[in-house]
Amino acid sequence: MTVFLVARFKAKDEAASAKIEQHLKAIRDHALSDKEPGCSLYNPTRGRDDPLDWHVYEEYADQAAVDAHMAGPVFQAFAADAPNLMVGGAGGIDIRFYNNI
Repeated sequence: MTVFLVARFKAKDEAASAKIEQHLKAIRDHALSDKEPGCSLYNPTRGRDDPLDWHVYEEYADQAAVDAHMAGPVFQAFAADAPNLMVGGAGGIDIRFYNNI
């Protein structure tokens, strides 16, 4: 069953937001390559009015594809940096999962 994921978080400051952007571009490139065949959408977005506000929209073939994505080296590099970049650290990430109806 297709799994949709929406993650929302806020960068600590402009420097952190720039670093987040670098990470998310690397994750996007990896996720949409043949290295993650279970990922069909990885779309990081940054707030127009608040450049510290981030949303990431993702679509996976199934839960196993989500798990593989999160265990991958590019995502893990971001996860290791996240506590220093986000308001509330890694706990400041609001992740919601959705299914098609």
